Amino acid sequence: MGKNCRKNVIFVMGILSILAAFAVIRTFFADDGLEKETGIEIQDSCVQIDVKGMHRKIKLPTIYIDGEAEISNLVTEQIYNEVIPEDFGKYYPGVVDEEIQYESEIVNENIISIHFSGYRSYWGSYEDCTKGLNFDLQTGRRISLSDYYMLSDIKAIIEDAREANEIGVDIPLTEEGIEEEIDQFVQFFDSDEYISRTDVFFLKDNQIYFIVPWSDSMKGSMYVELSIDKFDKLLETNKSSEESGQEIIGEIRHTIVGDVEVIEKSFCAEDSVADMDGIGGTQLVTTWDMKYPYFRGEHLWFLKRVNDSIFEFVITQAFDGPREVIHDIEQTCEITYMDERFASVLFEGGISEAMSYSSYSRGMNFDLKTEEILSMEDFYTWPEWEKLMEDAMEQEQLSVQILEGYMEIDGEERKEYLEEYFIPLFQEDSYIKQDNTYFYIKGGYLYFIAPPYPSCKQDTYVKWEVPLEIKDNV
Repeated sequence: MGKNCRKNVIFVMGILSILAAFAVIRTFFADDGLEKETGIEIQDSCVQIDVKGMHRKIKLPTIYIDGEAEISNLVTEQIYNEVIPEDFGKYYPGVVDEEIQYESEIVNENIISIHFSGYRSYWGSYEDCTKGLNFDLQTGRRISLSDYYMLSDIKAIIEDAREANEIGVDIPLTEEGIEEEIDQFVQFFDSDEYISRTDVFFLKDNQIYFIVPWSDSMKGSMYVELSIDKFDKLLETNKSSEESGQEIIGEIRHTIVGDVEVIEKSFCAEDSVADMDGIGGTQLVTTWDMKYPYFRGEHLWFLKRVNDSIFEFVITQAFDGPREVIHDIEQTCEITYMDERFASVLFEGGISEAMSYSSYSRGMNFDLKTEEILSMEDFYTWPEWEKLMEDAMEQEQLSVQILEGYMEIDGEERKEYLEEYFIPLFQEDSYIKQDNTYFYIKGGYLYFIAPPYPSCKQDTYVKWEVPLEIKDNV
């Protein structure tokens, strides 16, 4: 992981120059007014090409967080992938002119906000380039407003600010023109699409700036600003978080139980890990497309540990161990059980690496009131599990599903598998302790994730055919 954060720019070494100046970022905290070092360092980097008819220069930050090398690399890699175009090292006939710069602000010990601005021009055409990127420094995630607020909450904030005449526009317009632009701005909050994006706002000088297009009569983007105090959840800190990762909104599916809503997100990324011809032409690319659930509700802060645990699992699966060859990872997720207190999630993934393919299945189970990950030990002790599974075997209360649940085996095949591969798992306590990810709940029944059936690569699901009274057992 540590080697990858700069590979996206190294592939154009023949014509690329990387300039760096080192700076230590300090910030002040409003609570005590004392200067404190955040432990964050920013390397002010630049990628630049200057050849006949072609000028391309992009300034961007490389982030270092003291003691958090993996998170630092992850943040930097996301910045590089987002800001440096895929065709940066490609020569185009004609006149190409591009310059992008950035400014950054450490909002608090959790969040750094980066604003990129500039232009791209080709044969006289002009494109305004502006975007904001905001990262949770304890996790490495790109954040969106939907990570902190429900749509209805943000609409209420915007409407209140509008009535109080507290919305600012950064371009000189008549009073009527400003009203028109604010009218169009408010319409962006008619759906979740805008607040789910991670590139449409940045934070600076105690203000939040929204990046929105100008009206049809103008070109480029404009900034709409409000006081950051209106978005106080962005300023909350949680020093206990141990998550590391990135997130980008993908396909969204809603599950709502009580006041808790679950949406589906994706960790999507790609990284060039090899240059086939040595001049930046053909790239071998590693890709990740990993779905995972995100819990939110009125008391969002109370669900943060649940989301942190899920994202830590996703990133562990994505970057588990060194990978020196091209690989692709895809992962799906399913909420297999949820009530007002408990939730169970099944992850199924596949890894294509070189000429081989492997798969994995994992479960995660949560007590939403305590935010704890449930383990098998939360249901029964190890000796109790050993006895229960032996009894279930004798009473034929265990069914075996192979090929990720698409086929069920029975008769002697089922018995042989259980005796040789499943029952021995409970002869030691490591299985019921192992990562807490080898079971899930579905339809009121407990499913165990067990070793693959002989000649199969996928994990096996063993269903305990006894209805589970979750609230009574936990």
